[in-house]
Amino acid sequence: MNHYYISKDKSSKVTKFPLDRTTFRDIKVTYETKEDKNDKKIILGYECFRVIVTETIIDAEYGTEVKIYDMYVTNQIDLPFHLLNTTLKQTIDSCPLQLSTFRKDKENSFSIMKAVEIRRGVMCDEIQIPQRFTIR
Repeated sequence: MNHYYISKDKSSKVTKFPLDRTTFRDIKVTYETKEDKNDKKIILGYECFRVIVTETIIDAEYGTEVKIYDMYVTNQIDLPFHLLNTTLKQTIDSCPLQLSTFRKDKENSFSIMKAVEIRRGVMCDEIQIPQRFTIR
């Protein structure tokens, strides 16, 4: 997986890593998943239901970190949640169209992502990566 992003110094960066990121370090990761199929939303025409994933990472060097992923997901799109570069291991197979994340130890770490458009039939090699993210 390649993760393209803007760093704190405003430069563009890319990080490459395997989908199971627990192979990087000796860490223990556990997950708690709660589904509420009665809490529904229609997002971009897809019926979504609420899922909350709590990820607990125990790292001997860096301590314990707890992340909460609160999302509305659909099973009508074949893209798993993990491909959004979130949890260290794959936790659910549904595709989130709205995702809020935060860390329990850093209350100001809240972020939210919402799908604004879905394109069908676009091959990944046809996607144009913005110039600032191209690898030189």
